[in-house]
Parts: sequence; structure tokens; C-alpha cells
Amino acid sequence: MTPMVGAYPAMANDALVQAFIVVVAGGLGSLRGAFFVAGLLGLVQGFGSVFLSDYALFFPFIVLGGVLLFRPLGLYGARGTA
Repeated sequence: MTPMVGAYPAMANDALVQAFIVVVAGGLGSLRGAFFVAGLLGLVQGFGSVFLSDYALFFPFIVLGGVLLFRPLGLYGARGTA
């Protein structure tokens, strides 16, 4: 993130939030889901920041909410046995 936006004190928090959204929306333990959601999140943030820049902060959370609304375990999450 540093080459794109520069270094600032809260940079780690921004990266942590994006990583959390990718892991949870992709499905815990699913590498394929994490890759898919990371690409989707990049596209949504890219187009959102160009066309609706006032609301660009909310787009990652809209993606997370949309995925979890239809797939509560994530896109490629599977039920574990306890």
C-alpha cells in the first residue's frame, strides 16, 4: 500500500480491514474464495472510487454484507464438523 498512497500512521488499520473483509467474505480457510473476493473487492473499489468517489469508503462493507447475506459462511466456506 505504501507506493500507492504513501505512508501514514493509520495505514496498518486500512490494510487490516481489507484483509478481514477478504478472508470472511471468501470463506474461512478457503484460498480460492479469498482470491475471488480480493479480485472482486479490487474491481468494486476501483470502479466505485471513479464513479462514486464520495461513497468509496462504504464499498468494501457493501461487498461483505452482500456476500454474507446470501452465503453466511462466505463464498467458498464449508461447514465444519464439531
